[in-house]
Order: sequence, then C-alpha cells, then structure tokens
Amino acid sequence: MNREILSPIRFEKKWLFKNTLYPEILLSLYRSNFFFKEQHSSRLINSIYFDTNNLDCINDNLDGVNIRKKFRVRWYGNNKTLNFPNLEIKCKKNFETYKKIISLDRFKNFDLTKNGNIELLTQYINTKVLLNVNLKPINLIHYQRLYLISSNKLIRATLDYNIKSKKIINFINPFFANFNDVILELKYDTNLDNYVRTNLNQMNTRYSKSSKYINYTLFQSNNLS
Repeated sequence: MNREILSPIRFEKKWLFKNTLYPEILLSLYRSNFFFKEQHSSRLINSIYFDTNNLDCINDNLDGVNIRKKFRVRWYGNNKTLNFPNLEIKCKKNFETYKKIISLDRFKNFDLTKNGNIELLTQYINTKVLLNVNLKPINLIHYQRLYLISSNKLIRATLDYNIKSKKIINFINPFFANFNDVILELKYDTNLDNYVRTNLNQMNTRYSKSSKYINYTLFQSNNLS
C-alpha cells in the first residue's frame, strides 16, 4: 500500500530570471524586507512530468484554465536512479496550490536507464495508482534548489538554478538541454497575501507564469524535434 500525504493549501508565486546571475538574486532576497536566510542546504531535484496523449496539462495551462493539475514523479540526487520517489499530483486553482503526495516505495533504487524500466514505472502509475487517468512520461527536469525562509518564518522561498531538461523518448539517451534561468518561488499561507504583496514592492520583482514543465517542454518541442 502506497502512503499518501495531502499538503495544506497555500499560495505559490514564481519569477523567472533570464541572464541574471544567481548570487545577485540571492543578495536581493537577503536584503529584502523579508530578511531571508538559508533554511537548509541546497540539493539536486529530479522530476519526471507525465501528461495525457493530448497534453491536457500543458493545454490547460496555456488556455488559462483556473483549476488544473500536474503529475510528476519526484526524487533527489542522481537523475538516473530513483531514490525514495514520490508521485506528486499538484492541484492549482488560480494562485492556491496543494499537492497529493503518494510514495512509490517499490521503486527505491530503480535504474531508469535500464531498458523497459520507464515503461514499468508508467504502467504501475496508470494501473495501480491513478485508476482513471492514462498518462505517459514527457520530460525529465533536473536542477539545484536552495531553500530560504523569512526572518519571521512565515514565508518560504526557493531558488532553482543549473536547470537541465530532457525529453523522454528514449531515456537511455544522455542528452540534456541546459538553461541559464534562475527561478524564484515564494510559498506562504493564503491569509498572508496582502503582507507579501506589500513587501514585494521593495524587491522590484514582477510575477511571471513560470512552470518548468511548460517552459522547457515547449522549448524542446520547438527546437529539438
């Protein structure tokens, strides 16, 4: 039996910085009215994003559908071997977000480069976990994430950098597309939105729609087909 966790509803807002050095953004966070500091050490994150044959997750995002879902398998460390992976179903209504997290314990230390293993993972998700959804793996995204927290411990921030993306046609193919983007995300309780908006003015940032799955899948579809 796979363990399930339902995260609390919160606001998540993202900013995408292109051609900006990671230390510059970090310094602005340290000097902001939130007085961010490092919460714990950075780590490598891997996410395999799944979608329908019609790419409903991408299309819902592009069409501005208010209530939508994303499906991904997430783990930390080596991008070729699953390490304590979870299936995450991320549900979003406007800026409100929550996740259903389902452990995939049977795939611990599962070698994704072995012929047929990505298909085994997909089949298990479709037949044993998501009984009414037929998904296929689309993209693997690998990046470094730094974790920050405000001085009052009310606002969490993450900085993602060294981002790499690979289309999952043949997982054994080692090719990754590299991106110089830095993605800032703020996460906080829904009742703190006015407080966050007020203090964001000092940071001179502008909210942007910045889904890694959408951005990098579309880039590779347009440039690497």
